This record gives sequence, structure tokens and C-alpha cells, in this order.
Amino acid sequence: LQLIYGDFWQDYKQGILYIPESEDFNFVVNEMKLNENIKSALSLMQDNYQNFNNYSLKLNDAIINYTEFFPAKKAPRIVTYFGAFNFPIAVNQNTLGIGLEMFLGSSFYKDLSYKYPPYMHHQFSSEYLVCTAMDEWLKSEFSFNKGSFLANIIHQGKIKYILTRILDEEEHIIMRFTEEQLNWCELSEFSIWSFLISKGLLYSNDRFEIEKFINPAPSSRGMPEESPGQAVNWIGFKIVEKFMQNNPDLTLEELMQIQDAQYILQKSKYRAK
Repeated sequence: LQLIYGDFWQDYKQGILYIPESEDFNFVVNEMKLNENIKSALSLMQDNYQNFNNYSLKLNDAIINYTEFFPAKKAPRIVTYFGAFNFPIAVNQNTLGIGLEMFLGSSFYKDLSYKYPPYMHHQFSSEYLVCTAMDEWLKSEFSFNKGSFLANIIHQGKIKYILTRILDEEEHIIMRFTEEQLNWCELSEFSIWSFLISKGLLYSNDRFEIEKFINPAPSSRGMPEESPGQAVNWIGFKIVEKFMQNNPDLTLEELMQIQDAQYILQKSKYRAK
């Protein structure tokens, strides 16, 4: 397995399954397989993903598109695994790993709510698998954890925009929302934008405050309960989408090289509806 999977084998044992080098791998795995949740997951994985061809085709198409847009980037190797509900997606320098036990359908995860709260469960369906994998790969390739609130939501928007260009998926899947959550955003776009302006958030550099809005949450802070967490990332996506519509000759590589978020906002001529 070390020869087959290279560095990812160590990542899998120690970083995903948390099996120390000092412990016997086979013994730990056999003990794990006695757990009822794990037995159910393994059975469902066999039923749902024994034929992985459709997902492989979608992933391969997405990676081909990605490398065409970013020829200097390497295509990741795809590996699927059972990760004991620890990591839906695991990425290292060369490998994009997908934990299939995390895509068995939202109803499977009720007993795991201590680990993954109910607001996340809709993402654990097979329809989100390919998009979630590519989303996490892009985030690892274009990491960003600095700058203003505006810079952060526009960076998130860039990632989502790239996904629309390399995948053929509906917008709520791209955003990892439910259809109802996306509909709320579309109906509330002006209200979301007005909220950000009125609270003076756009040019805030408070990292703690920024992460409350751009990271997963039951709803968006200060917004109605039916709002999705990360609604501001959708606003970032709308700004980037508008910017690219106004600059049709710009490549995705050139888009990712623009670090001035204010420039993107101005040139997008974004107006919340």
C-alpha cells in the first residue's frame, strides 16, 4: 500500500484514521469494523459506490478543465477511502482523497450530529461529492487567510466561479447550499449587501469576525434564521461573476492573480438586486 499510494498512505493511517505508527494497523481496522455505524457505512458504500464510473468521469472532466485553465498546475491523483467519518475530503500535494462514507445521504448522519451538526447533513449526499472534492482541491491550491472582509469573500467567490467553469453543476451544489437556501439568498441579495454596508464589515480586518461569516455555520450571523451560513461567500461569487461578465477576455489565471479586491468590486459594477 505504501508503494501504491506513496505519501498519502501515511496521511491516511496517521492523519485520517489517527493510527499511530506504533500500533498494528490490521488490529485497529478489525476493531473498527465491529462498530455498528462503521459496519452500516461499509455496507452502504459497497451498495452506492461499487460502480464509481459516473463519478470518475465527472472528476476526470473537471480535472481536465482545471488543467486547461491552469496549465502550470498538476492534475491531482484521485483516491477514495473509508475515513471513519473524520474527513470527507483529504488533500495533500499530489492527491485528492474522497471519504466515501461521508456521502451516503443526509439521513445517515443523525447519530453523528455531535461531530457534524444537522445544518451540514444535506452536503453528505452523493450529488455533492464531485463538487465538494473539487472545491477543497481548489482551496488547497489557492489558499488565502489574510486581508479584509471584502478580500476574503471575493476570494471565496473566485473559487466558486472557477467551479462553475470546470463543472456542470447547479448553483446550489456549487455553493454547497440547499435549493431553499440559495432561493433565500436570491430573494435577500439586497438585504445581505445592505447589512454588510451598514455594519461596516467590508473593510474590517478582524480575522475572528471574518471567519464567523465565511466558515460553515447554521445561519449567517445577524441575518434571519433561514439564511445559510456563508451567505456572504455567495455575495462574493456574485461580485466575481459580474466582474468576469464585464471582462470576458480575462482568463481564470489572470483573475486569480488580481489581489486588489476593491478593484474587482469597482470593475464588476456590482449592484445588489
